Amino acid sequence: MNMKKITAIICTFALCASLTACSQAPKEIPKDFSGIELLKWGEADRWVYDDLETLEKASDLVVVGTFIEDPVQDLDYHYEEFFGKEIIGNVHSENTIEVLRVIKGDISVGDPVIVSQGYAVNDGKLITMSDLTPMVKGDTWVFFLSTANDCGYYWCEGDSDGRYPVSTVQNQSLEISEYSGLGVYKREDFKDKIYEELVEKYGV
Repeated sequence: MNMKKITAIICTFALCASLTACSQAPKEIPKDFSGIELLKWGEADRWVYDDLETLEKASDLVVVGTFIEDPVQDLDYHYEEFFGKEIIGNVHSENTIEVLRVIKGDISVGDPVIVSQGYAVNDGKLITMSDLTPMVKGDTWVFFLSTANDCGYYWCEGDSDGRYPVSTVQNQSLEISEYSGLGVYKREDFKDKIYEELVEKYGV
C-alpha cells in the first residue's frame, strides 16, 4: 500500500500570538477535560498508513499496553521579535505504559515503555499537533510504536494510525471528543481497515 508524508503546516501569526508563554504552566495535565478548549495547532510531519502489514513493518514495537501514570507535559518557549514577547514554540507530553501483550519487538510483558505525544494544556486550552486524544491513566490500547537514536521514548507510528482500542476494554470517555473511544477527535482519522485487520489477525 502507498504511504504519503503529510507536510507540516506553518502556524499563522494569529495562532502563534494566542499561544503566549505562561510561566505558571503546570507540568501535570488536568484529569478533567470539561471546559477545556481544543486548539488544533498545525500538523506534524508523519507517514500515513492504509494497511496493517505496512504499519507493522514500520513499527519497532507492537504491543497491548495500559497507561499506568498521569501524563507529564512540557511546553517549549522562544522569544518572537514580531510580537515582542515569548510564545509557545512546541508542546509534548509523556506517559508510561505497562506492556500486557507483545505482538512485535524485543520487549517483555510487564515492561514499562515511555510514550510521547504532541500536546499540552495551557491557559484553558488543549493545544495539540496530534490527531490522537490525550493519554489517560488506566486506558488500554494496541500501540504501534517507533523510536530513534536511543532517545528513551517511543511515539505512535503515523500518529492516529498507530493506536487502536482493545475490544474487551472500556476506556475513559472524554468530553473533548465524541470519538474518544476510538482515540481520535475526528471520525475520519480512525483507520477502520487497519483495525479490522488487527482484530482478525490478533483477536484484540
